[in-house]
Amino acid sequence: ASVCERNIGIKEEETIRAMEEVSVYKDPLGFSFSYPQTFTINTHPEDEDNYANIDLTNNKSGRIKLVVSDTIYSDIDTWKKEDPEVKNANFLDSTLGSLEAKKVYSDESRKLIIAAIWDGMLFKVEVTPSIDQSLVKSAEKIIANLNIPTLANYTDGSKDVTPVETTTDNSSEPAVDEEVVE
Repeated sequence: ASVCERNIGIKEEETIRAMEEVSVYKDPLGFSFSYPQTFTINTHPEDEDNYANIDLTNNKSGRIKLVVSDTIYSDIDTWKKEDPEVKNANFLDSTLGSLEAKKVYSDESRKLIIAAIWDGMLFKVEVTPSIDQSLVKSAEKIIANLNIPTLANYTDGSKDVTPVETTTDNSSEPAVDEEVVE
């Protein structure tokens, strides 16, 4: 194929990806993210241990899990040194939204983990791909669009919150905080 034919093929692929419809998930804690509508979302309302426990799955690629939970760690460096699941792994500096984070691939659990400390809680994204590695690319897009406010939206620290319904968003722009003045 000529260079021109390859470039046309690349442009068509980019156009198809840009047209992919996404939904926006807004969590009661205040964070939000957009994700492809080809994914199914499960917020695990039965989970009484975590502030948020969200699974994103599609029928071929594996699972993306976002968990916000209590933590004994004061900062992300302490987490990486002491958490039994990751303490012997090699880390990369990363971000979750505007938060300083650490990224690690756990050979033991065969998943990619990105974690940050947010408002005194551990915010962790786990990516468990199947044989099809396209999930990692989807996870990178979701993480890039993750919008995390400085403080969580909880009044008493309990998990007594109800998820907000998702909405369709055909843009690939990250969600932006809106300030409400009363």
